[in-house]
Amino acid sequence: MHTNLTTLPIDRRWQAQQHPMPSVLAVVRQTLQNRVHYVLIKRIKEPYSGKWALVGGKWNFGESLDDAVCREVREETGLDTRFVALRGIVNERMHPGSRTQDGGHFLLFICEVDVLEGEATEQSEGEVAWFTMEELQERYRQQDVVPIDYHILEYYYDSTQSLQYIEADIIVGKNEKKMFDIVRFDVIP
Repeated sequence: MHTNLTTLPIDRRWQAQQHPMPSVLAVVRQTLQNRVHYVLIKRIKEPYSGKWALVGGKWNFGESLDDAVCREVREETGLDTRFVALRGIVNERMHPGSRTQDGGHFLLFICEVDVLEGEATEQSEGEVAWFTMEELQERYRQQDVVPIDYHILEYYYDSTQSLQYIEADIIVGKNEKKMFDIVRFDVIP
């Protein structure tokens, strides 16, 4: 096993990563039949192909965090959602277990969202389904859930803890006398 990812050759890194990939993950919970359920997607792409996972993906250049997570939920489940809170940040480093596996590095922004409307249905990214925590525990024991995603749900199961999230926009080099203008500095609830 290669334990120092900083020296892992580029050809052994997931998609030739040079930097951690910023990704958004959505904790989408809904009470169904008086029990809390979470929506997960059965991944068809690597990493973790074939495993149940939190909905999410790449954070696109220029997007706000809340727009990115709501877009990912809509693209993967068809649900329209509203950003609730940034619950945490996870620095996920994937060490290759053998010489045939690649390493990876992801910076995961864990966001809670509320469902506004729609039904969770399979889109182009894979099957979607609602699970109780007990059902997820069983799937985890069967190694059918992405391990880090299961631990994220377990950790944030009853949490109302939030991190400060600020959206800042500036205009750089507007003119020679003024190096920049701050046009937005908003604390998002």
